[in-house]
Amino acid sequence: MDSATHLAMGIAIGGLATVDPAFQTPDISMLGLMGAMVVAQQAPDIDTILKLKGNGIYIRNHRGLTHSLPFLLIWPALITLVFGYAFQFNWLHLFLWSCFAVCLHVFVDIFNAYGTQALRPFSRQWIGLGFINTFDWYIFGSHVLAVLLWMLYRQPLIIFGTMYLSLIAYYVLRYSIQRSVRRSTIRLIDDEVEEIMISSTSHFFSMAYCCHYKRYLLCCTRLSDTGHDA
Repeated sequence: MDSATHLAMGIAIGGLATVDPAFQTPDISMLGLMGAMVVAQQAPDIDTILKLKGNGIYIRNHRGLTHSLPFLLIWPALITLVFGYAFQFNWLHLFLWSCFAVCLHVFVDIFNAYGTQALRPFSRQWIGLGFINTFDWYIFGSHVLAVLLWMLYRQPLIIFGTMYLSLIAYYVLRYSIQRSVRRSTIRLIDDEVEEIMISSTSHFFSMAYCCHYKRYLLCCTRLSDTGHDA
C-alpha cells in the first residue's frame, strides 16, 4: 500500500492498542504509543531511500529484504528498544503490538500487483495477488473514518473491530471481482496465450489484464459487470 494508507493504519492500530490494560495507566504517553505504531507501519518501506540510487535499483529491491520473515521480528525489536526505553512502556506488550503493525503492513502489501518477498529467505519469489490497488480509497477512507470516530467516541474495540470486519468483506469482494474478470477473459483468449496477469485498477468494477503471447504482450482493461474491454 502507499505511505498515506500505512500512516492511517498505524494511527488506527495505535487507537486499537488502547484496549490493552498495559497502555491504560495515567502516565502512558499517547503520543509515544501512536509514534511507535506509525513507525512500525512505515518501517518495512524504509527501502524507499533506494530511489536515490535510481528507479531501476529501487524497483528491483523495494518490498524485498525489508519485508522478509526475519524483519517481521527485527523491526518490532528495534521499535521496542527505542520507544520502550524512551517512554517506559511495557516492553512485551509494545513488542507484540509492533509485531502486529509490521506483519499487517507486509500482509496487505501481498494483495497488490507489485507484491513482496514475504517468504524470504526461504524463497525469493515475489508474492502479489493483484486484486487490491496500491492506493485504495475504501481502505484509506475506512481507516480515516474509524480514527475520527474513535477520537469522538473513544470506543476502540467496537469502532476498529467493525472497520476490520468491513475490510475483510471488502477484500473478499475485490477477490470475487478479479475471479469474474479472469473467467470472462479466459473465455475470449486463444490457445496461443501462455499466461494471464490480472491486477486491480482505480475503477471499482474493473481489472487490468495482460495476455502474454509467444511473441507479444496484450494489455487491456475489463469491466467485470459488463465484460467489455477498454
